[in-house]
Amino acid sequence: MKLYSVQIPSYPGDIAGSFERLEQALMRAAQAHADLVLVSNNMFAGPHQRNFVRIPEYRDALMRALEKLVSEAYPPCLMKLPVCESQGFDALSCNFFLLSARGVTPIKKSIQILDEIFYIRESFEFEDEISQEHAHLLVLADERFCYEKEPMLQELSAAKALLSHNTFASISYLNSVGAYDEYIYAGESFVLSASGKLVHKHLDFSGQELLLDFEKLKPHGAGEVCKAEEAEKAEGAGGAANKSKSFHLLFEALAHSIKSYVRSNKLPGVLIGLSGGLDSALVATIATYALGPDKVLAFTLPGPYSSDQSLQDAYKLAKNLGIQLEEKAINSALKTFSQELSYEEESLAEQNLQARLRSVYLMFFSNQSAYIVLNTGNKSEAAMGYSTLYGDTIGAFSPLKDVYKSDVFRLARIAGDFFGGINPIPQTVIEKAPSAELAHKQDDESSLGASYEVIDAILHCYHKHTSLEVEELKRVGQELQIDIEKVQAIVNRLLANSFKRKQEPLGPLVSSEALDTKLSLPISHRFRYEVHKECEL
Repeated sequence: MKLYSVQIPSYPGDIAGSFERLEQALMRAAQAHADLVLVSNNMFAGPHQRNFVRIPEYRDALMRALEKLVSEAYPPCLMKLPVCESQGFDALSCNFFLLSARGVTPIKKSIQILDEIFYIRESFEFEDEISQEHAHLLVLADERFCYEKEPMLQELSAAKALLSHNTFASISYLNSVGAYDEYIYAGESFVLSASGKLVHKHLDFSGQELLLDFEKLKPHGAGEVCKAEEAEKAEGAGGAANKSKSFHLLFEALAHSIKSYVRSNKLPGVLIGLSGGLDSALVATIATYALGPDKVLAFTLPGPYSSDQSLQDAYKLAKNLGIQLEEKAINSALKTFSQELSYEEESLAEQNLQARLRSVYLMFFSNQSAYIVLNTGNKSEAAMGYSTLYGDTIGAFSPLKDVYKSDVFRLARIAGDFFGGINPIPQTVIEKAPSAELAHKQDDESSLGASYEVIDAILHCYHKHTSLEVEELKRVGQELQIDIEKVQAIVNRLLANSFKRKQEPLGPLVSSEALDTKLSLPISHRFRYEVHKECEL
């Protein structure tokens, strides 16, 4: 008995393309003499399948494509499909379907192929009993990527716990793969034998195909340890190495999200405003790694307060990456506005005007080239509202939307690992103090009232706690040994700027704590924490 597992990233709505990739995989499975093909979820429409299936034209085209795969030439194929009641299926109970020479058959809980029994589930948490001994468990999951947790650690623990209470012949775990708007799936997969030995373990954002011979899943002999299990033990031994690995995976995930967004929308490339600062440097670096230098266009837009060092850093980065860089100063445009409008130099109005002028330039170049603008903001700035609406909040896609500034530094330091060991980001960019350079001697820490390390620590700790009481702020302050007034100021600034975050571009969710999921407060509200008296609305 041979199982052929397939993970294929798709572009939502591209039935023809998905059909072609799946048919090619089925051909390879047939050549490998597979008895059953297992396809990861989200094959045809990503995580949005249930929305697509409501469109009659899409639903009909999907069924026509699937009927073409019903052939004696291909082994039976098990996959999750979107259904609706108008197709005659119970949309709640019929998630899985078997494509075989007999047609498209709904599968509720289990299936028999040759002499083997397979139970199909979407996670390791299920209430119904599995009575058949020595059956194979297939788990087709939809777990999105999160760089804060070790890949497959919880899933492997859950699988081994199941083996200790059930007599499974094997457990195969197959997660979704691909990037779809905000969601990224890393294509994790593993196989455990009946004895709990790790036979296979894999993670690849681009997917994979694997042939598994169940005859070889018998318990290992004395002293025999499979390579996958050796790798697992090595990973568990090094905490610092695992931390570094998580940021390498995050770099890959962000690159994959950019590539998928560009390809899904059939875009020619991306356009980035290079300030000479760290955020734009990292976005340009990840985009170049994802798409290649020919699909990345950069502009540096110096103003009256831009430093010579920042301009030099922008040019050095562009040279290191091999991307095209053009310089367009905003000074003359700013002077024209100063003649029409009345404002003080270095005032907030002038600072925001500079940011908005740069956005006008970038959007003009975007229209001219058809390249989309990548936003270069990060999670810390979004939390604090440290941005200008219709200025540096513009862009079609925001790769660092869910990445704290502290982690931006960490990603920048390992960027060289993706470019042959030579970091394209100049060391001066990584070392200099962050500044928007919208006024003389301006720096982010002075503007925000705290360093990014402190801000990120407070935000991370605040989201970790479940209570919303004033006492929670005190616990955060005590845990981090930070003055409670500073904790209150940071959290209240987070609460006050949800209206800005609602207007920022789409970006990949890569953490377990999106900024506004904890409170889910309305965009407009007056609630603020007050440590020394009861909270008021």
